[in-house]
Amino acid sequence: MRHYIILLVIIVFIMSSNIVISEEIFNISISPDGTKAVVYKQLGIDVINLNTQEIISFIPDEDYLNSIWSPNSDYVSIIMQDASIQIWNVNGGILVATLMGHPQGSGINALEWHGNQLYTMTFEGSLLIWDMTTYEYTHTFK
Repeated sequence: MRHYIILLVIIVFIMSSNIVISEEIFNISISPDGTKAVVYKQLGIDVINLNTQEIISFIPDEDYLNSIWSPNSDYVSIIMQDASIQIWNVNGGILVATLMGHPQGSGINALEWHGNQLYTMTFEGSLLIWDMTTYEYTHTFK
């Protein structure tokens, strides 16, 4: 129930601000520091600065499934349908890295970013640990 209320407040905030979104919104995620939001739409993702009420970047992806913010709110990790994970710098809309390592079709069902490590898990139970300073995976557990 709480998530629906937060989502409704964000949608009202967007509608009452200078932000114009002409596509259907599928989901919204707020950064850990509360200053940014990613708005998931059909043709991509808008990154909004909640303080200035401006769209600060656009991530042009249609094949995203889910995402998670970095602890410092500067990056968002996006799970793609091909089982890759894209790391975006949201301040400039720059694709920093594409993480490959999960078998295609395995389906990533969990994503957690902690410090300089990103943890991903597939539906089959494989856990990969990624070093976010080198963008390579360091361990795999099955």
